[in-house]
Parts: sequence; C-alpha cells; structure tokens
Amino acid sequence: MPDTRFPLSPELAKPVIIHTAGIAIILAVLVVISQMNYVVFHSVVEIATIAIAISIFVIVWNARDKIDNGYFIIVGLAILFIGVIDFVHTLAYKGMGVFPGNSADLPTQLWIAARYLQAFTLLAAPLMIGRRVRTAPVLAIFSAATVFLLWTIYAGIFPSCFVVGQGLTQFKIASEYVISLILVAATALLYWKRAAFDPRIFWLLAMSNVLTIGAELSFTAYVSVYGSMNMIGHLFRLVATYCMYLAIVVVGIRKPYALLWRKMNESERQYRELFIEMTNGYALHEIILDATGKPVDYRFLKVNPAFERMTRLSAADIEGKTVRQVLPSLELDWIEAYRKVVLTGTPTQFVNFSTDLGKWFEVYAFSPAPGKFATIFSDVTDRKAAEEEIARLASFPQLSPAMIFEIDPSEQVLFVNPSIQSTMTRLGLSSPHAFIPEDVHQLIHEWETRTRVNYDRECSVAGRYFLVTCYLSPEYRSIRFYLTDITDRKQVEEALRQANKQLNLLSSITRHDILNQLMALKGYLELSHEVIDKPETLIEYITKGETAANIIERQITFTKVYQELGAAAPAWQNVDASIKKAVTGLPMRAVHVEVDPKDPEIFADPLFERVFYNLIDNALRYGGEGMKTIRVSSQESDAHLTLLCEDDGVGIPAEDKKKLFTKGFGKNTGLGLFLSREILAITGIMITENGVPGNGARFEITVPKGAWRYTGTGA
Repeated sequence: MPDTRFPLSPELAKPVIIHTAGIAIILAVLVVISQMNYVVFHSVVEIATIAIAISIFVIVWNARDKIDNGYFIIVGLAILFIGVIDFVHTLAYKGMGVFPGNSADLPTQLWIAARYLQAFTLLAAPLMIGRRVRTAPVLAIFSAATVFLLWTIYAGIFPSCFVVGQGLTQFKIASEYVISLILVAATALLYWKRAAFDPRIFWLLAMSNVLTIGAELSFTAYVSVYGSMNMIGHLFRLVATYCMYLAIVVVGIRKPYALLWRKMNESERQYRELFIEMTNGYALHEIILDATGKPVDYRFLKVNPAFERMTRLSAADIEGKTVRQVLPSLELDWIEAYRKVVLTGTPTQFVNFSTDLGKWFEVYAFSPAPGKFATIFSDVTDRKAAEEEIARLASFPQLSPAMIFEIDPSEQVLFVNPSIQSTMTRLGLSSPHAFIPEDVHQLIHEWETRTRVNYDRECSVAGRYFLVTCYLSPEYRSIRFYLTDITDRKQVEEALRQANKQLNLLSSITRHDILNQLMALKGYLELSHEVIDKPETLIEYITKGETAANIIERQITFTKVYQELGAAAPAWQNVDASIKKAVTGLPMRAVHVEVDPKDPEIFADPLFERVFYNLIDNALRYGGEGMKTIRVSSQESDAHLTLLCEDDGVGIPAEDKKKLFTKGFGKNTGLGLFLSREILAITGIMITENGVPGNGARFEITVPKGAWRYTGTGA
C-alpha cells in the first residue's frame, strides 16, 4: 500500500511555511487591488496564471526526452493551449475594450471552454502514467481542440453563458457542476495511480484539483462579473495553477535529477566495491607517445587488489610509474596491442605471456577515455600448462592414457583411442556419442561461423561422471574430446555433503538428549535437598539421578564414537577385511563368522567397519545361547548390490522391528544400530532388517549402483 501521508517532515516544514506565508500575502494584496479596480485585479490574476502555465509548458517541453511519466507530458503540453484560451478570455473581459460589444458573455464562454479542456485533460492524464508519450500527436490533438472551441464561440454555436441583467445561464451553471464532477473523477484516478508519484507530488496535484473544483463552484454563484464570488474563484484558480507548477516543475522534474545524482553516487559506490572485490585483475593506464606521436610506453594510473595478488606488484609502488620502469623486459607486442585499442577505440581480447612476471594472462582491453585504456585480466598460467600438456598428449593419442575420441561436422566418429574403447566396453556402449555435451551439437550447426574453441563440460553416462574437454577445430573440420572419469570425486563431494547433514542432525539430537538428562539430574539434586530427613525418598531421587548420569555418560561415549563420522572422505572399504577387524574386538565365544567369498568393496565412510561391529555385537548379545553362525554374503542386480548379514539365533521380535534403528532403542546403549544407519547413509546406502522371529536376524544392506566393486575387477 503506497504511503499517501502528507510528507511534512521537519526539513520540509520551513519551506512549506514560507510558501504559505508568501501566498497569503500575495492573495491579500490581490484582494485589495480587486476593491480598487476589479479589471486590473482580473488582468493581474489571469496574466500571472497564464505566466505560470507557460513556465510549466516551457520546462516540460525542454525536458520531454527525460520525462518517462506520461502524466507530466499530457498536462505540461495541454496547459499551453488552456493558457491560450485564458489569454483570449482576459482580453475579452468586460472593461478591457479589446473586442467589440464589451459583453460579459464572450469572456464567460471562453472561460467555460478553457475549463472543459482543462478538466478532460486532468481526467485523461492519469491514464498515461508509466507510459512514454509522443509529443507530436498530443500537440495535434490539443491544437485541434483549441481551434474547434474558439471557432464554436466566435461562430455563435457555443451556448450563451451570461445574460446582462439576468446573470449566469443554466448552461453555465450546469457546466461548472459537470466540470467539478469531472475534476472529482480525475482526482479519484489520481489517487488510484498515486503509487507512481512522490507523496509530495501527489498531494500538490490533488490540492490543485481540489482548489480548481472550489473555483468552479464559486463561479456558479456570482451575478456580477465584478462580484466577490468571481474574485474568490479567480484566487482559487491562481493558487491551483501554482500548486501544479510546484508538483510538475519543482518536485516532479527537479527532484528526479537529484534522485539521478544520488543513483549516480550509489552506482559509483557499487563500482568501488566491485573494483575492490572483483576476482579479475583491473588496471587503468595512460598511453605515452614519443615525439612522432607513436605509443612507446604507458603509465599505471589505478590498479585493484586482484591485480596486486596476481602480479605481486603493489599499487603503492607502481601507480604513477610507467610500465618500462616497473617491467623493463616487457615484450613490445603488449604495447602494440594497447596502441591499437587507444587509437581505434576498438576493444580487444587476447592471451599473452609476461616474461617479467613469468605468467600467462588472458586480457580484455578497452579505451574508456581518449589517451587511456583499461585492462581486465585473469591469470591463466595453470590453464595454459594444462592445455600444453593435453596438446602434447594429443600428439600421440593412441598411446595416451586419457580417453580420447574425435568426430566430424556430421558427428561421424573419426577416431577412438584404446582407453575410451575400454571404458565404452565396460559401460556397455557401442559408440562414444553419449559423451558429447548437448551444446556441442549447437556449435556443430554453427560450424562455418566458429573459430577454434576449447572448453570443459561435465556429463553423466551409465552412472559414471566425466569431465569432457572439447576442442573445436574448423581448420581440421573435427572436434576432439578428452575425457576424465570424475565419478570418485563426485561421490566424495556428495558423501561429504551428506556427512555434514548427518553430523548436524546427530549433534542436534545428542545435544538435546544430554540437556534433557542434565535438567533431570539437576532436578533430582534439588529435590534431594528437600527430603534429607526422608531416607527412602532421598534414595529414590539419588537412584533416578544416577540413572540420568549413566544416560549422559552413554551419550558422551556415543559422541566419542561418531565424532569421526564424515571427518574423512569416503573411500573403498573391503567388506571381508572390515568383518575380520570387527571380530577381533568382540568376545566371539564359539560363534563362527562366515565372510563373503565374493569379497566385494563398498564406497563408504571410513567408519564402515563399525557397522559390522555393531551387527555382530547385537547378534552376540541377543541371538541366544543356541546361536552358532553369523554369515555375510552378497547378491548383485542391475540396480544395486545387497549385502546380507544373517545369524541362526532367536531373531528379533516383530514389535521391535519398527524401532530397531531409532536412537536410544535397545537394552544396551540404544545407539549402535542408529549409528550404523547414519554411517551407511553418508554414501546413500540403506539398511533394513527382515528376518523371521525365531529363525534368526537378517539385515539387508542395499548399496546403490556405482558404489560397489569386486576385488580384482578394478574400479
């Protein structure tokens, strides 16, 4: 909801008081003049009103290209034509003697014509808010309307408005009311569109409309054209026109320029922040010419912090100095490139090596002002080294360990090297087209307009992730692709994100549990003070306090275990080795553990061994004395690998299955299976229990595709 409160802030109070006092004094002087000579009073008021109107027109006309609010254009142009009719009205006023007959009807007709034109203008203007208005059609419309109104009056078509001895005609009185209603509608439209205006402009325009309505109503009540109501109406109209002048010229046009200046200052502040914070190096230079006008050197004027970081040159040491002073061995091709930019004004972009700095830079240079050039650059030394290495390998792609293939503009395969052929076989692909990024197809379609291009893309093929470096070479009419398998990196990134999520969850849960038990412990201690003389109750509170303390101890022990969760990146974990390591730390009795003969490896958190420790520990605790065997095996499918951990004990009761992995559930710490689930979830592995009570426990660990492999087959 826009703010339409009258904007009388302390800093505006003084100007408002001064304006109000000035207007009051002028009105008082005009009232005195009206009592002395009404014709002079009328002429002064009308001429002042017309002068203000012309001022509004002149200013709006000269600022028309910069005004984007159609309301100001419509009103600013229309007011000239309204002023023309008012000027003729002034000359025709009774007692002026300019027109024959000296009748009061002619100036009254001209007055009504001008007011109709003004009212319809103010009604239409709000509809143009927010639009760019063409001035030529507006001028044509108001010119035609003005000529038409004057013609109807002087041709005797316009209805009579004043009859000597009788006063105002019914047409004149009705017209004043109609005009007032139009102005009320115009004010309502203005209120509806108030959000498009500064609050001061809105109130000034609304006040102008209200005063104009007051003037029209005053003109319905006079009998003599020299009467007091006629005088009041003219004074209202003078103040209304002045309010419009303040709204359109003083606030509506001058203020936006002040706002534009503030925006320029804000833009400058943002530019300074960008200059300081941008990661690219930036430098402003001044070209230096010899006696013949040939550029031979250039001077550093301003450099940003990124420039200092990339070049290891301090702004304090180089600003104001020439490049020959700072970098004596600078190659001439640098100066030549910048010479062309300064002399032609055409920006350029290039990659070049600086011997003094020992680095490659990608540079964009442009001329912001005559005799000056600016550079935006980045250090591409590492990229150039990588490109050179790839170029070296590309010279013998057949022997390269990198995966390489090449296609022509019709996307026919020209070459595949043994490395990518091996990858395609492993992934079940018959051609390398699956590795081609989508936007390369667009580049191929625009082949004839392209120069040599190279860039990197990532793609996913058959559950593996690859970094694809594409080389578009129109001169050889081919595109070469160099692939790097980044699946492990992607898995590590995803696992670390998941680990962070799990750690945040575990930390919040554990902190909450410890605080709850701590509050209980403190509560029992406080209650103990009150029952010192009641041994039985005291012992009960102490026992409950010990229970809370034991729970806190278990929680702290649990945090010691899971503090390593996600601390290290996931890696390939051998299942059989993890089981054997877990068994060494447990009292196995006569229970035999059978490991998986397929010997799989799982991509998991380094705490993966803890999962089997907890599963075997649970089996030993709750499997019963008759349990003799714990068996681990694996079953492979297209979508996933299932690890099975089964025992021949008593199994898990059906009512416990839903709570099995809930934190705190169980007769021991209640944390082992909960922690196991969290460890596995880091790399997207799920665990469930679906054994039959009485026939032993059966845990299924579901490993997603790409997160398992078998020893000896390679990754």
